[in-house]
Amino acid sequence: KVKAQPDWWREVFLLSAGSSVTVPKNVQDLINTLLPFDAGAADMPLTTDVPTWVSIAAQALVETNFEYHVRQESTPGGFTAVYRRVQHWLQRIMTADTLLPAATRAEAGQWLARLSDNRPGVGIDPQTGLPNIIWSAEIPAGTYTIGDDKSDYDDEKPRQVIIKRPFRLARYPITNVQYQSFIDAADRDDREWWVDIPADEQKFSEPGFPYANHPRETVSWYQALAFCRWLNDKLRRGLLQNKALAGGDYELRLPHEYEWEVAARWPNQTVEERIYPWGTEFDAAKANTYEGDRIGQTTSVGIYPAGKNVALELYDLSGNVWEWCLNKYSQPEETAVDNSSRVLRGGAWYSSQFNARAAYRFGYDPDNRNNYLGFRVVVVRRSPSH
Repeated sequence: KVKAQPDWWREVFLLSAGSSVTVPKNVQDLINTLLPFDAGAADMPLTTDVPTWVSIAAQALVETNFEYHVRQESTPGGFTAVYRRVQHWLQRIMTADTLLPAATRAEAGQWLARLSDNRPGVGIDPQTGLPNIIWSAEIPAGTYTIGDDKSDYDDEKPRQVIIKRPFRLARYPITNVQYQSFIDAADRDDREWWVDIPADEQKFSEPGFPYANHPRETVSWYQALAFCRWLNDKLRRGLLQNKALAGGDYELRLPHEYEWEVAARWPNQTVEERIYPWGTEFDAAKANTYEGDRIGQTTSVGIYPAGKNVALELYDLSGNVWEWCLNKYSQPEETAVDNSSRVLRGGAWYSSQFNARAAYRFGYDPDNRNNYLGFRVVVVRRSPSH
């Protein structure tokens, strides 16, 4: 009956689960009845009604604090199996951008945030308590063409820039849970992270959309810089484990806008080939911008897979949140820490396709904190003299 009339029976199902809060086996049985197949089952197609069933199952797990019983299993058993099944279904729904509307995928992402999003690159390494970051393939040093030959803005005209050192960009913007690891760190207030940064920047604002797997926003350039200094220290001490970086000598920081745009356009043979990270034409189904479903807020990272840069596996470069870059807006070659306006790239959930172009430059004062300002990080190979 739940499957036949899901909205009508949602409350009945949740009441049944709630009455069994002290008997987790009953909750397990209820969800096994509603959702008996794994997300990868060949005979379980992703029909339009499946997201409703999955959201009911997820809500039941959240409202009965089912995760507690999962943690009590000494070895993974039935509780773990049903919990992971719902997680996997939510992940499948989130990334089904050719089958399901963005609003449906966004809701699935919010439920997964409540159950713990274990996708690589989204959360925290359980062994270290540090952000688990997945890096792109390495982009070599060299001379690259950036800009937009159709733009009326002088600072967007096609031009060549020099990338002095190979680099890798993070797959996703830094998420709420990843940034929280810095806020909660015992060494958060160490002076070395906050050199040349105003003292009041050590007072943090709550994110506007606090789901763990959403990009961290309401964060200033100064605070993004401090996070990078802190995480770079962990990288230098060998605490930030990642196979992609094995054997290399890297510095972790905010990307320079040239690095950001080169990555967004990669492989950028000509400026015409990559007006957006996915190609030449805007598609509202490929980014969280004003033109799409108008979700009206950030979304879980990675729910627009058709909008990724395929060659580098980079998500959310267009839309979701503006991304702080290292350099000054009026003096792009300058990166010194002061109160100069800083570059933002990529557009955001409230902005238009024009802002989401790879070439578009935006600037804000470094102390600005809004619910559409976020960042991602880069690792750059150190020079041989380091």
